[in-house]
Amino acid sequence: MDLNPQDQEALMMLSGSGFKQECISYLKELSIAVYGNQSGNPLIVYSERRDLKTWKGTLFNNLDGRNLIRDSVPLLRNGGQYGFVHKSLLEYGLSFAVSIQIHTVIVA
Repeated sequence: MDLNPQDQEALMMLSGSGFKQECISYLKELSIAVYGNQSGNPLIVYSERRDLKTWKGTLFNNLDGRNLIRDSVPLLRNGGQYGFVHKSLLEYGLSFAVSIQIHTVIVA
């Protein structure tokens, strides 16, 4: 895969901070956002011009290697439309995020 210099730098930074963990965190954040903002509808329509200052802009911008992380999780893309490969992956991301929160509360 040929990366532009900006993406190469972002990949080096992400590799040092744990790329796999960054991808898992992204999947959890995206799953929570989809359930909270779209009532679980797994199809996300993103327009940079319209959505840059919304939750979609936070998750779908191309800053700081976000595009590399997004391309590493199981999402389908058709232009500005994104969706999970299967709805069960959305549900998995949500249940994973919730179980970590419950575990944190119990341990604390």
